[in-house]
Amino acid sequence: MTESEDLFVEQRNELPTPKDAISAFIKSVRLRRIDDAVLWMAYLWQFPKERQRIKVRVLFESGEDNLSLNVIESISEWYGSSRRNSLEAAATEIIRLCGTRNWWAQPDGRQYIYAWRRSEIAPPNFKRLGLGELFGVMHGAIVERDMTTGLAAFNALYGRRDFQPRVLASRLRDWSETHGCQQARRLAQVYERHVSSFWLDGNISGQTYFALIHGEFGEQDRPEVEDEQVGEALFRASERLKAGIAIPSHALDGVHTQRGSDRRFAGVVKFMSGSCRAYEHYGRLSPDDDWLPSFMELPETGQ
Repeated sequence: MTESEDLFVEQRNELPTPKDAISAFIKSVRLRRIDDAVLWMAYLWQFPKERQRIKVRVLFESGEDNLSLNVIESISEWYGSSRRNSLEAAATEIIRLCGTRNWWAQPDGRQYIYAWRRSEIAPPNFKRLGLGELFGVMHGAIVERDMTTGLAAFNALYGRRDFQPRVLASRLRDWSETHGCQQARRLAQVYERHVSSFWLDGNISGQTYFALIHGEFGEQDRPEVEDEQVGEALFRASERLKAGIAIPSHALDGVHTQRGSDRRFAGVVKFMSGSCRAYEHYGRLSPDDDWLPSFMELPETGQ
């Protein structure tokens, strides 16, 4: 048992499992709870076997819970450098990410999520199409600005056994150059740079493809983060760790965790859509708010 493990056992009889801690980290970022996000990152960082996992998760979060291209590029630079081995640098990027509005808190971000949800409902049957034909449908949807068909084809691509992320990276790069979409071009560069880490995670590639059909969207400034802010956040995390920690019930979704059933904030499109509806209803996104059945229904097209 390591010293860090011994410290936690003194405070609690049972340590949070890595899966539960990762889920709590994801939910903290999604809900823009900076101190909680830094807490769970710091907790996992103390166990060497979990460090690479949390680093990759930060990279994923740059696209799953963020629509700022400037922040995506900042996290990409961090991940591609030796700085990713520093907890302080990792915390800096998470604080920066949490300084932006998430998709649920901005109108074009909600439209982004609603578009993906619509593409899941009664999609065209692409099973008989070869891989090249499916790419053809995707490119045709860019030309025709056919959002629903294009996103449905993208989803079908990720469901194929012969799908190769590097091939998609090449197509996205070519399409962004052909159609002159600068946001898609920059996103495609990030995706291609880290494709071996993203692999079957479709958030950055999905944003790239969405931008190709929709045009530029969701852009925000890159928040500046001071060293003092990072130091204070890590100090607060250290104090909380010493006092003992527990996984919040809203993080136990039964998807990222093996227990619990609160899926409101799980990274599943229908619940991401529900989060948008909850924000529109309450003016915030909080685990303290009850979800109405109507939150699981899409708004009328155009809303």
